Formats: sequence, C-alpha cells, structure tokens
Amino acid sequence: MTRSQPSDAVSAERLPDFEWDAFVSYAHVDRDRVLEIADGLEALGWSLWVDRDDLTAGSRLTEELPIGMRDAHTLIFMMTEASVASRWCLGEIDDAIALGRRIIPVELDPTAAAPPRLDDYLRFTPPASRRPSRHHPAAV
Repeated sequence: MTRSQPSDAVSAERLPDFEWDAFVSYAHVDRDRVLEIADGLEALGWSLWVDRDDLTAGSRLTEELPIGMRDAHTLIFMMTEASVASRWCLGEIDDAIALGRRIIPVELDPTAAAPPRLDDYLRFTPPASRRPSRHHPAAV
C-alpha cells in the first residue's frame, strides 16, 4: 500500500444490516472540528449519523439518539475534555456498549482522560492532535 491509497481502516464498505457506518458522538463546543473530520470521512465513502444532518428543531433527543445508534454499526467518540464530561456523550458510549457496537475513541484532545468504560479500547489520534514525540515529530 502506498501513502496515497486509503487503508482498509479508513475506507468504508457498506455494511448490509445497518443504515449508517457510524454514529458520531461529540460535545457541541467541539462542533466545528468534529464536522470537519466527519466531512472528511464522508468524502471517503463513510455514511455517518451526525446530529447536524439527522436532527431538526423539535426532535426529541431521547427518542432520536437511540434510533441513530441502533441503525449504526460503529460509534465514533470524539474525545475531548468537554465530551468526557457530557452526560449525553457518556450515555451514547453506554448505549453502544449495550448494543455491542464497535467503538472508536478519537483523541481530539490528548490531555482528555478517557472515561473508564473506554479503557479496553484502542484510540485513534488524528495527526493534528498528536503531541510531538520521537515517533511523531512536530509538523514543519
């Protein structure tokens, strides 16, 4: 695989029993950054349940969020200080675990402590969020 080709980890293949490839969980204070990432995933072919697209004024969150989660194969949890403190986001993690969904924690803020319920999950850190290290030097 060359660098210019998407890996299997980021390209989406439609899953037959689900309407959505992933449900995106995030705190609204992080909205602009999250929606930029969601747009990139959709450009790669992922079908995402994102509240900006799938909720309208007057929607009852307690009814609509569980439907979105039920119809999605994976939960993408956008992890920041705000999302790990959000009862809504933590509830979405609990729902995903109860439904047996795949969970991908995305570290948007590497200083945010993961909720204990995600201790067993490998995390993804986008390049722009990584702290410089010998393995990931600062961008030039």
